[in-house]
Amino acid sequence: MPYLSGDQLGRYVFAWATANAVQTVAYATVVVAAGPRLAKTAINAPRQFTPTMRRAVLSVIALTVLASVGIMSLCEPIFRLAHESIDSTGLQVLGILLVSFVLRSVSDVLWVAAIARKEGRRVAAGMVALAAVGIPSTWWLISRYAGIGVALAHLCSSLLITGWLAWVVRRATHHADSRRRLQTGDGRAA
Repeated sequence: MPYLSGDQLGRYVFAWATANAVQTVAYATVVVAAGPRLAKTAINAPRQFTPTMRRAVLSVIALTVLASVGIMSLCEPIFRLAHESIDSTGLQVLGILLVSFVLRSVSDVLWVAAIARKEGRRVAAGMVALAAVGIPSTWWLISRYAGIGVALAHLCSSLLITGWLAWVVRRATHHADSRRRLQTGDGRAA
């Protein structure tokens, strides 16, 4: 039994594509530059890794929040271009997806930071575990809340992915800092 009609699915896909513009612009402008910068910083200036990553995350947040506000303020004309109107449910779905894509943009920066820290295996293992948790919860949200449930499932997965990547990067950075202190003698007890 389908949980969304063809019309609901079409509206969701249009809202998703509109909100996805936020992540696409952030990736094309901030993330593609942050990846090589973080990789180089991890090797050549490890003490600057966290500040460099923090600047990239803050840039992505500023860009995506600004773009999200713009999309929400222009959503009626945007939907009119597709010969659609937007109701309160459509506004909720769009708003949830915009928040989710802001998080996804942050996770893109965290992902390149994790790769710069050589944590690809840990990231992959976590993603498999998150998928195992996410599939049943997604099914439940969609069956219970239809279109809003699909958007909520997207948001939940974005929260889990961003949280996992933040943990991986923080852990890897902490370990790299500890190793560096031990190698330079900064970590010796007095």
